[in-house]
Amino acid sequence: EINVDTILEGSVRKSGDRLRITAQLIRISDGSHLWSEKYDCGLKDIFDIQDEISLSIAEKLRIKLFGDERKRILKNNTSNIEAYQQYLKGLFLWNKRTREGLLKSIDYFERALELDPSYALACTGIADAYLILGHWGYSLSNETKPRAKEILLKSLSIDDKLAETYASLGFIAGTYDWEWQQAEQYFVKAFELNPNNSKTCLWYSLISITQGKADLAYEYSSRAYNSDPLAIITNNFRSQLNYTCGKYDIAIQYFNETLVIDESIPASNMLLFFCYLKKEMYTEAVKQYQRYLSCDSETSEFSALFGRLFEESGIESCVRWLLSTGIDFNKQLYWQPYYRALCHLFLGEKREALSWLEKAVELRSDVIMLFYYDSYLDPIRKESSFIDIMKKLRLS
Repeated sequence: EINVDTILEGSVRKSGDRLRITAQLIRISDGSHLWSEKYDCGLKDIFDIQDEISLSIAEKLRIKLFGDERKRILKNNTSNIEAYQQYLKGLFLWNKRTREGLLKSIDYFERALELDPSYALACTGIADAYLILGHWGYSLSNETKPRAKEILLKSLSIDDKLAETYASLGFIAGTYDWEWQQAEQYFVKAFELNPNNSKTCLWYSLISITQGKADLAYEYSSRAYNSDPLAIITNNFRSQLNYTCGKYDIAIQYFNETLVIDESIPASNMLLFFCYLKKEMYTEAVKQYQRYLSCDSETSEFSALFGRLFEESGIESCVRWLLSTGIDFNKQLYWQPYYRALCHLFLGEKREALSWLEKAVELRSDVIMLFYYDSYLDPIRKESSFIDIMKKLRLS
């Protein structure tokens, strides 16, 4: 489906301190095995086995590795097995993108760093957890990003050859410092070190759409998605990108696919609701918000109320209810000002919308990525207050 010629499959089984690893390289066209191998080893030998597998695959694919490429493939960021396992557990939870998962991932990354103080990747993991806590609205971005930046600079002092660290610094330079040239320089460095890192591609796409570079944003969003098509983050972002650029039919399709992976994602739920509003699909909009309310036991009781309000009073009453009550369920959801602005714009209330957009900027909210293209904002783009906001963000 994604037009690859060759796939690698295998398994890892662990019993005590012993590992059995199987790996096979398969040609898609005829299902033949280009290479297969079985490895029995102790846990302490895992890094050597990883190197052996990597080089065997490269040889069978006739890939010649030179200099930095070979170093990157064979680079072990730690030689401490326990630290490595703690890092992998943290990475697993970080990718879940839940509040609880992100907070728990910090514990694992910190434990990995305690076991190996030179483990720069674990250090970057801590910073990335704080970044996502802010980006996904679980904490205030203007609190988490300065903390993340401090940790990233520490990671850089340990190892200045990690693409992940430069990508995270680029993310902060753009979304927090609004230093777009500095952000670009960080991403150039990140791509030099690893051109195929999914996180780097995704965050560069976000930085690009924020600056009004839609073609570049789509290119790197596709690269991130193709490298990790089942991840929540790549699915969620490509949905947001199409919403931002006004491609509502595609966005609706992608948001629904994302919510199959995780139905409780706040950003996907809310922006899908606004997609339906924009297309005047009010029944679908109400049903969507009801589904969102039902994801949380604390708000599920309001689902039926929301439906009755629509039947009795129409969509405008529902939107006013959101402004008075329905967006306040998650008190820490810093995207809240932007959602409020969209609600006011739907009701034709420009002054109130501008006030909430200014609040979003004050909180250094990552929703600035939506400012350049979101058609909801079209009625206020020529307002002096909105022009001042864009100047403050150093965006034309």
